[in-house]
Order: sequence, then C-alpha cells, then structure tokens
Amino acid sequence: MEKLKAKEIAKLSGASLVSGDENVVISEVIIDSRQAVNGSMFVALKGESTDGHRFLVNALEGGAKAFLISDMDAALEYGKDIFDRKDVAVLHCRDSLNALQELSGNYLLNLNMRCIAVTGSVGKTTTRDMLYAAVGAKYKAGTNKKNYNSETGLPLTLLSFEKKMEVGVLEMGMDSLGQIARLVEIAEPEAAVITNIGISHIERLGSRENIMKAKMEVTKFFGAENTLVVNWDDDMLSTLNEELLPYKLIKVGSKEECQYRITDIEDRGVGGIAFTLISSQGEERIELPVPGSHNAINCALALAGAKTMGVEIQDAIRGIKNMKMTGSRLNVVRAGGITLIDDSYNAAPASMKSAIDTLSNTEAKRRIAVLGGINELGKQSEKEHRGVGKHLSEKNIDLLITVGEMAKWIGEEGSKTKQVISFETKEDIYPEIKKIFKPGDAVLIKGSRSYELDKLSEEILKEYK
Repeated sequence: MEKLKAKEIAKLSGASLVSGDENVVISEVIIDSRQAVNGSMFVALKGESTDGHRFLVNALEGGAKAFLISDMDAALEYGKDIFDRKDVAVLHCRDSLNALQELSGNYLLNLNMRCIAVTGSVGKTTTRDMLYAAVGAKYKAGTNKKNYNSETGLPLTLLSFEKKMEVGVLEMGMDSLGQIARLVEIAEPEAAVITNIGISHIERLGSRENIMKAKMEVTKFFGAENTLVVNWDDDMLSTLNEELLPYKLIKVGSKEECQYRITDIEDRGVGGIAFTLISSQGEERIELPVPGSHNAINCALALAGAKTMGVEIQDAIRGIKNMKMTGSRLNVVRAGGITLIDDSYNAAPASMKSAIDTLSNTEAKRRIAVLGGINELGKQSEKEHRGVGKHLSEKNIDLLITVGEMAKWIGEEGSKTKQVISFETKEDIYPEIKKIFKPGDAVLIKGSRSYELDKLSEEILKEYK
C-alpha cells in the first residue's frame, strides 16, 4: 500500500475525522485486530456474529494508528482509549464496509491500473494464478492477497497495491446476487474471465440459472471496448448469444467455433498435463507441471485473458510455466515414499471428480482417495455425492477413505467396486496413519474447507518425514 495520511483516507472513503491527528500516516488497512502493527488502520466491521468495535483496544495495543468506525456508541463503550490518544486518528462513517469499499475503489483510481476480473464456480483461483503469471511476463502485476476475493477481501487486495503496478488480476467470489456487481463497481475491470457455472452455493442461490446471473454481473458495466472470456464447453455459458452482447466475447474450449481451441489433452497424473492449443496465433503444444486435465481449460482461459491485456501467447506460456499455486490445490508433496496430493482447500463435484482422475493417472503401488463432504449443495447433496462415488468406482483407485456423514454417500457408491473405510472425523484417522498409508502409495486428500483436511495432510507428512 502507498502511504496515506488520515485526512486523505477520510476524503477517499467519505468518512470524517472525529478525534486525533489528521496527519497520522497509514501504511496498511486491516479488518482483523490481531494483524495490527505500527502504521495500521483498523476498520471496525459489523458482522452477523461479531462486531469489530469490540476489538478497537486490541488493535490499538497492536500498534494501529487509525480507526474507521461506524457505531459511535459501541466505540465509546469498547474502545474509549482510542479517543484519548492524540497520536492516532479516529474516522467516523455511516457504514464501515461501504467506506472501506469506497476507499479501495478511489485508491485504485489514483494508481491508474488496468484490471481484469476472474470468476466462476470452480477453478477461478487456479485460473487467476495462471493469468497473474501470464500477465506478469510483460507487466508489473498485482493480484488478490491470499484468497481475498469477497466484498471485504477484494478492497483489502486493492489497498495492498502499489504505484509501480500496471495490471491487477482480480478474483471475484460471491455467495449471493449483487456481490460481484458491487465488486466490479469498485474495481472497474476492462475484461473478465468466467471459468464455468457449477453448483457451488446452489443451496443459497436456488438454481444454476441464478448462479449464472450472479457470475454474469462481472459484465454489468461492460461496453464495446470490453471483453469477456468464457469456457465455451460449459453448458450454461455456451448459451450466450454473441450477437446480442454489447461487448466482445472470446470463446475457449474444445468446440470448432472457439477462438482458443483445446485438443489432445494428455493427463500425466502428478507429472502434469499436455495439450494442444489452436488460436489465431497458431498451434502450440503446451506442457505444464500442474496436475489435473481440467487445468488445460484453465490455462487456455488465462492465455486468452492475457492476450486481451496485450500479452503475446509465447510470453504468457512462459509466465504460466513458472507460476505458483495458491493454497492446497493439487499440491504434490513426497515424503517417506508416499506421494501426497493435497487438494484440501475446497471442493465441488466437478473438481473432486477431476482430482480423482489425477490420482487415477498417477503411477503408484496403491492409489488412495481420502474424501470429505462437499458443502452448500442443498437438495442436490446426496445426488452429487453419489455421482462422485460412481465416478470413483470406474477409476483406477485401490482404496477410498471417507470423512464425515455426507462423504458416506460417496462411499456407498464407491464400495460397489472398491475397498472403502469410513471415519466420522479426520482426527479419527490420525492414530491409523501408519497402518493405512504405506511407502509407494499415492494419496489424494480433498473435501470442503470446513473439513480442514489440510491438517490431515500435515499429520501424514509428520509421520513420514
């Protein structure tokens, strides 16, 4: 973040200074008081179960030099000390979330960066990482901090950018209608990529049609100068009528009409993938060290997105080959003769099936899938879990281990052809690690984030160091 004085933050956010020093210099904006350091500004957000105003003193003790509040009564009750200090600034606004968003949007305008957005039900973080690497081959680029892609996370991402940056690659997530529309209002991307329309959040949104409506909000302010890149193999996105769109549409996929066409995908298990990409720039055989055949489409989407930002395909490919993946996404670690495929960050039916394919194509004495449940599927939960189990039953998998109640549906289908062991919790597996997993095994770990199966991965690695 470029350093700002409290009075500048007040102007950019629409807040007003109510006490302290307007010339206090801020070098970081936070919403978690535990992250406070000298020079931080703590934004007190009100959530469903917590109120940031309760932690004003904690942020002060951590070194925060400015505070953005919306509830004066709560601030006086829980953080009176901040008003007594002359070396800090207290800013007041009607709505601290809106003020944070306004601050980030105006801050970005002052940086004069170009931006491209990435959204979709599955694969958006990997596609974002690929696009960031591709764009970085030509420009000084910035992207989301960690997985900060929400109505609170994206503003923090934007506020971490610096003047030297030329392009922002912005992942945008949502769990309800209207959220992406607000994010694009803040960031004003000139182009966007949509990976697919799946069933993540269908429990809340009710239908895939509503999910598509929410994802298409990324184009809310698009006109003739803007470009949308889509996965044309997706059954929902392929219904877009190009003739009726006010912006340019680029199609990516396996169909003949795609401007970026993918053929001859080779899945090498943990060894990565290879595929041929045909575009107006020629025909390229692309080899990536990234596992998962689904990453062929993610890579092609990233290459198409990079081209809209002015990066030639050869430069973009070079960038992607040097990319770093965010979090536990098909992260391959070898320890004690075991090949661990840690894909525990999150799960959807499509991504779980693809991860199973990667395991199936991996050379090993035994292939073991450890699968937790998939959240937010609503009424489709049993059907989708059983679909994963049926898919697994047809693959080259030797042992299925399920974790939790929902994953038992996977096990019931998988047990028709495979050996299955079921556990209620990941902790129940810990004492059995040495009994279950042996040198020569390839082990896939995957489930929704709430299952915290990354901790199981850590326990396995501890046992086989």
